[in-house]
Amino acid sequence: MLPFLETIALSEGQYLNLSYHEKRFRSTLRHFYDLYPTQTLSEILPDPPKKEAFFRCRLTYDLNQYQIEFIKYEFKEIKSLQCIIDDTIEYTYKRTDRTHLDTILAKKGSCDEVLIIKDGFITDLSVANILFKEGHRIVTPIKPLLLGTALCRMIDEGIVYPTEIKVDDLKRYSGWQPINALRSFDPKNWRSINHICGSIHR
Repeated sequence: MLPFLETIALSEGQYLNLSYHEKRFRSTLRHFYDLYPTQTLSEILPDPPKKEAFFRCRLTYDLNQYQIEFIKYEFKEIKSLQCIIDDTIEYTYKRTDRTHLDTILAKKGSCDEVLIIKDGFITDLSVANILFKEGHRIVTPIKPLLLGTALCRMIDEGIVYPTEIKVDDLKRYSGWQPINALRSFDPKNWRSINHICGSIHR
């Protein structure tokens, strides 16, 4: 199995947010191999299937190899979160090995997903970054496990503001929603803070 992963949204035959995936792709190879790739993602990726359905392009890679799959995306609702403490989790780079994340996810109980707390601070879900609504302001944890491409774009555009968030801070917010390459921000689809389970598990 190749060690690194990019999951790229594909809508109506177009790759979405490709420049941000390119940046992470290059940064990952630079960090682990001290080299930049000889090809860009635009050169590596084939012409996408010309279909109206929403697809995800799954690119796995290392410095010299890559594999590409096109998979029709099946949307799964995330309406409730179980807080889980894990101070050892590391996922700065997007990897194919999700063993640690899957172990945390297995503790979600009756909730749809987990909200991971590391060193006392809110970080991410197992599959997405998280946004919080504070009045007219949208904030996100300043220390996510993985800085996702969709979140990075929203920060760069001045839509979202990173801030330190602890569990006790959650009561300040009126709503939350997950965001990743396949889950676009929807200003009308905030979930209730009450759907974040208060009992914290380890």
